[in-house]
Amino acid sequence: MSIALHYSFRKIDYETFCDDNEIPKESVEQVYLKACDLIKFPDWLMRLKNLTHINISCNALEFVPVDINTLENLNYLDLSDNQLMELPPTFFELVQLKYLDLSGNYLDCIVPAIKNLKNLELLNFDRNFLMEIPQELTQCTKIFQLSFDECSRLFTLPKNLFTMPMLVSASFRGCNLITIPAVVASNLCHLSLYGNQLLNCVPHDIFIKFIPVTTSASDFYMIDEDNLNNLHEARTDFITNSSNSINHITLPNGIIANLPQDLTKLFYNHSSHSLVSLKELCMRKIMTNSQLKNDLEYLPYNLRNIIAHPTAICQCRSLIFAEAHSIFFYEKINRNPFLSIVKFFCSSNCLTIFCEENKKKIAVIA
Repeated sequence: MSIALHYSFRKIDYETFCDDNEIPKESVEQVYLKACDLIKFPDWLMRLKNLTHINISCNALEFVPVDINTLENLNYLDLSDNQLMELPPTFFELVQLKYLDLSGNYLDCIVPAIKNLKNLELLNFDRNFLMEIPQELTQCTKIFQLSFDECSRLFTLPKNLFTMPMLVSASFRGCNLITIPAVVASNLCHLSLYGNQLLNCVPHDIFIKFIPVTTSASDFYMIDEDNLNNLHEARTDFITNSSNSINHITLPNGIIANLPQDLTKLFYNHSSHSLVSLKELCMRKIMTNSQLKNDLEYLPYNLRNIIAHPTAICQCRSLIFAEAHSIFFYEKINRNPFLSIVKFFCSSNCLTIFCEENKKKIAVIA
């Protein structure tokens, strides 16, 4: 027999409750303490070792007890709408967790130990003060739903976030993202980016797949082609940055397009001498050789991290890391003066093929 405890009233004696022998503690599996004016976890709660579900949302909790890890069977935990500023290291020993809701708190970081929650399926961090999402989150490979709505300090995402093998839905509404990953897995079918006012450059694959979902397709139209020059007439062959990264480029219409942080060189002309470096070619070769891929631990950490997570994938399925050929499109949206769309290619040949195949459909920039 399992027992679920539901409390919506306010005057229960939490400290002595568990001494009531009429309720067998080993049979209690679910506890609901939503909106009970709690400022801390009740002591007796930690003594219910067979708990699988806890809803303790809409209280005034400021911390999670260190011995939370003793609830080894816990797979559902709702801590939303409290006043949590951090989580104890022991929190990440709750390896059976499948559902975790931390929305509406004051958390400003997710520690790398999040990777230990291997059974997570749904994760909600809405309305927190997060400034980044750690790469380690992508090691929680069972997650199928992510939500980070209204995390206004969140500007970037891990570049392999959209390739998580089970991820079906991801929401980042009302954040301040300036760039989003260009690589997306086929299983991701819902992506919400509404309200990211700083997001002015969207990868082409994301645009094609999700714009009908995130907003009405009728809100987008091409600028008159008479106002655009052909890519063949581009005056600049490539953009390079001596600091080993390109944060943004200014497009001919004045848009400052933010780009993936690992890019060090960007070509936007398909002339024959627009060649990527030997380093870029080597990285691509490593990832197409199964034996070399297994030896990545011998590489410097920064290089290993770049190779393990490509910046983009060309239409020919070649991986792209730090150098890319590119083409930009302009779109106009009702609530956003202009949106630029970028598509990356591994070579000038692939770029040329794309332009030839789409020359009747697109206008390309100088």
